[in-house]
Amino acid sequence: MDSLIDRLTQKYRQITKRWLDAVSQLTEEELYWRPTPESNSIANLMLHVAGNVHQRIEAEIQGLPDHRDRDGEFRPDIPYTREELIEKFQWAMDLITRTAEGLSEEDLHRTMRSQGRDQSYLHFFLQSTNHFSEHLGQVLYIAKMKRGRDYRSTSI
Repeated sequence: MDSLIDRLTQKYRQITKRWLDAVSQLTEEELYWRPTPESNSIANLMLHVAGNVHQRIEAEIQGLPDHRDRDGEFRPDIPYTREELIEKFQWAMDLITRTAEGLSEEDLHRTMRSQGRDQSYLHFFLQSTNHFSEHLGQVLYIAKMKRGRDYRSTSI
């Protein structure tokens, strides 16, 4: 039987694969496209995931300085190329996966201070799979809108 940590890391790998499969079907211009002015582009969502992982893993768990610019993650004029966005997203997903893999079942009950409140590592890792899955849904929806009939399903 798989452990909870095994399930978490499988989920992170699944999210990463499906996200990058969708991105691979799009042009750089399409990564920056927003369905409405108030919506986020896929590029915004990629930076948002990277910022979230930096803040939660590096700053809150590892104790490194927090240099996240959350508002900047959602700007329409993101200064990164397609390759840089993929690199930042892949870095984030690799980091959260490696961090989860390095935990023991006992570590999941440790607490961290996040967004002004204490929460368990378990809560954080479960919440992050939900959070990233929600954004994956947005990515898939945009990719389907842009590719139309040429969209290739990323389903497992």
